[in-house]
Amino acid sequence: MLGQEILWVNPFLSLVIFLTFFFRGISAFQSKGDIYKSIGYGILLIGNIPLNPDLSSASPDLPVNLLMGYVITTCLELLGKPFKNRVQWLMVLFSISIWVVSCKLSAWALPLFPLIGLGFIGFNRTKSIVLGLITIIVLTPWMIKNYIISGFIIYPIGLPFNLNGIPDWSVPASVAIQEVYSVVGWARHPGNGYKLAAQADLVNWFPHWWNTINTGYKVWLLYCGFFPIFWILKKGINTKYNPWHINYLMVWLALLIWLYATPDFRLGLEWMVLALAIPFFYPLKYFPQISLIKTLGLLLLCLWPLGLGITASQRLKAVMVQSIHKNRIWMPAWQPTPAGLKMDTILINSAILIRPMNDQRCFEIPLPSTPYLSPNLHMRGTSIQEGFSVK
Repeated sequence: MLGQEILWVNPFLSLVIFLTFFFRGISAFQSKGDIYKSIGYGILLIGNIPLNPDLSSASPDLPVNLLMGYVITTCLELLGKPFKNRVQWLMVLFSISIWVVSCKLSAWALPLFPLIGLGFIGFNRTKSIVLGLITIIVLTPWMIKNYIISGFIIYPIGLPFNLNGIPDWSVPASVAIQEVYSVVGWARHPGNGYKLAAQADLVNWFPHWWNTINTGYKVWLLYCGFFPIFWILKKGINTKYNPWHINYLMVWLALLIWLYATPDFRLGLEWMVLALAIPFFYPLKYFPQISLIKTLGLLLLCLWPLGLGITASQRLKAVMVQSIHKNRIWMPAWQPTPAGLKMDTILINSAILIRPMNDQRCFEIPLPSTPYLSPNLHMRGTSIQEGFSVK
């Protein structure tokens, strides 16, 4: 298992947060009779099923999505519980959120939620300095790693930090730009034409994208879009609940920005889940007292788009079959080197580089190896330890 620690960390972290949501939902109902908050935690529990068939994975998708839900709902919990340690807790949540962004840039808006809480509790110069130091301490190792690997502080969206060709290993800016286009374009138009979609106007790419997604996700997105309007018309805007209103607005805006920029459900699923769940985290006195029958009806009304999304995604079966029968709960299935894998040996200066010919994966091919070989690749010195760069 040496070198595969992430495959244990991800499921452990995900399981801890799953259990946290579960027990919080039970506690809310048992201690306060808050069926609404229990519904909210129920949405968070099942909302991450569609795009996460493997509990064990090197991908940060599932733990990042769950941490996003944990940070935002904990912020809402703290806003409703005045006690002396709220500021410290919000500082911790801010640290977690900065780290989450370093794991997955699509969570860019997450640090704003602890800041909103601190803003309502009260800001001062000391808190501002502490938050700045937290940001520097958490992000500096990540940015150093990016710089060592690519020559970019934030790859691929940040400008390369190089002067007069230093560092010489920096990824060419043109390559980084093409990578941005591939992420944006593939999200909007997976397949041929994604490069054009990356630079196209909304009216040109959105109709095609909308027609290609399944009905479940269409219903889910429409629900997320129109529910706030229904909410305002039904409940109005009570300034007493401004912290909850602003958090809900932030989730809604993050969802809209995701929909415009990179509408890949792998990158925006948690914003969709949170857009369904956040209204149920308002204080209990915000809601009218209703009967059990009406409560169950409300539950069905709010969960049906989520259920459609899960069903239409056709991933629930994958969760049950792959995770249980293919040993993917704690460790993914081992993939040995295919018997028919063909390899090509390339001499670069004094280094021998191996490239798979009929696959885009290197499996257990000895280093240095790569499936993608640039014609401009060269050695930085006389030994492999000095690394490679692209001219």
